Amino acid sequence: MAQKDFEDIKLAAHQGDAEAQYRLGLMYYDGDSVSEDLGEAFNYFKLSADQGHVPAQHWIGGMYENGDGVVRDLGEAIRYYKLAADQGEAEAQYRLGLMYYDGDGVAEDLGEAFRYYKLSGDQGFVPAQYHLGRMYYHGYGVAADFVEAFQYIKLAADEGDVGAQFDVGILYYFGAYVAKDLVEAVRYINLAADQGDVEAQEVLKDMAAEESKGEY
Repeated sequence: MAQKDFEDIKLAAHQGDAEAQYRLGLMYYDGDSVSEDLGEAFNYFKLSADQGHVPAQHWIGGMYENGDGVVRDLGEAIRYYKLAADQGEAEAQYRLGLMYYDGDGVAEDLGEAFRYYKLSGDQGFVPAQYHLGRMYYHGYGVAADFVEAFQYIKLAADEGDVGAQFDVGILYYFGAYVAKDLVEAVRYINLAADQGDVEAQEVLKDMAAEESKGEY
């Protein structure tokens, strides 16, 4: 970005423009047209977030969660994530799901974890779809439902989530809650293996060994 563009954005940010404050926060965070400075990034994101800018609220939540440019504060992370999540921000909803699932900065609550994962997953956020599928599978925070579990895990697998690809492959291999299909099993496990999943690579070796013995 040209220096003049940076100066124009900075001027607008100093005049209170929330979008400019957000963009300036990104620039300081990424070191784009200015030296990377997480403290300045945090300051501009917060100015924007406190005006109700949803992506900035999500960023501030993440910076509080990770201690980037500010002292780590999980209570503030949750507060800002909720501000964004309540306005439909899918990744903030997912992050809240993780925090409620793990009891990270908040009392563990699988029902709330499920609720936030579903809000996020139903917007197409892939990691949330995978976690949602696993919660349906194990009956965490919701009654077990293997049809819904497979549906959500497969959605994530088809969008490239490596853990979901492996799980779908295994479910097809054993015919667990879905018709057994060895062709699909190998295809999905291969997808995971091609992304470097060690367990998937080992399973493929075992399957090849079984095939050579006529056990496959």
